[in-house]
Amino acid sequence: MIKLTFADLDLHNANLSYSDLSYSNLSGATINGEKIKVIFARVQHEGDPHSFAAITLETGSYKIASDSRWFTDAEFRAHVAAEYPDTPKAIETLAILDYIAARAVALGIE
Repeated sequence: MIKLTFADLDLHNANLSYSDLSYSNLSGATINGEKIKVIFARVQHEGDPHSFAAITLETGSYKIASDSRWFTDAEFRAHVAAEYPDTPKAIETLAILDYIAARAVALGIE
């Protein structure tokens, strides 16, 4: 379960699946104890209800939130390889991760 908090606001049980928080200033918010700054990309998976939010951390790096997952790019790719390799879902998920990585590079995010 991903836990999102903003100051004293705790949204860890909130369903934000259809919320558009792209480019929202979330400084001071945390997800699983990591301070976040901004959501810089949001992508909906075509084949199922999963959505992906790419989030810049205060450290300058980024992580990807997707439903109950909170992964770095490398962790997400390893998850795909372990859980559903060589499937249409894997192909689409890796394309989404490629897009997020390219967007991060374009924005100067590590």
